[in-house]
Amino acid sequence: MRLNRENTLIENNLYPCAGFHPKDVQAKFVKALEPFKTDILNIESALLLHNIPLFSALAGFCLVFLIFSNCLVKSFVPSLAYGIILVPLFHLFYCLGGVEFGRKLYKDLPELGAEDPLRIRPLEEIVSWFWFPILWGWRIGFYIYRTFVCPNIIDTSALIIITIILGCILRAINIFYLLIFVLTLAFAAPAVLTRTPAGDVVKQFLQDLKEKHAKKE
Repeated sequence: MRLNRENTLIENNLYPCAGFHPKDVQAKFVKALEPFKTDILNIESALLLHNIPLFSALAGFCLVFLIFSNCLVKSFVPSLAYGIILVPLFHLFYCLGGVEFGRKLYKDLPELGAEDPLRIRPLEEIVSWFWFPILWGWRIGFYIYRTFVCPNIIDTSALIIITIILGCILRAINIFYLLIFVLTLAFAAPAVLTRTPAGDVVKQFLQDLKEKHAKKE
């Protein structure tokens, strides 16, 4: 069924969720993420510093994995070979019980008021923040898939040019330090935005942006 749906999208020259209302897209993502709700909310709790042991475990794993990857690529493993084994490495981590170990660090989620900045946001609210970049990430992945499965001059040429440009950019930038920066931002931002005055500034900015978008609609 899934393959048939993807083939239909290719035949009609459409992308996933094409023509959907934003609320429908969000509902689709919420339904897809529902089986992982407990994991998502506990990770959120850790990022808000309600669960320091889990926060430390997540940050430590990401840091060690990045350092390990950097050392591996700089030693004897070509980047292409590492790219091929990247997903199996995560599979190995899962098979060795890494996920179950992390779940043992889960704690009861704190029950705070709706206006408390440190409250645990429900899954629906989290999706309402991130649905747009997730959707475009999905569409980019589908575009690459479509180009390989059903090639044409325009898509294939565009993919080649974009890949060459990205390759030149990544060659000029140290990807390891870039990922360290992104990792630091991802782990620090939730606590900074909820436990410092910076959160109020960002909240007001997002509210103004949301109101402008609502007026346009």
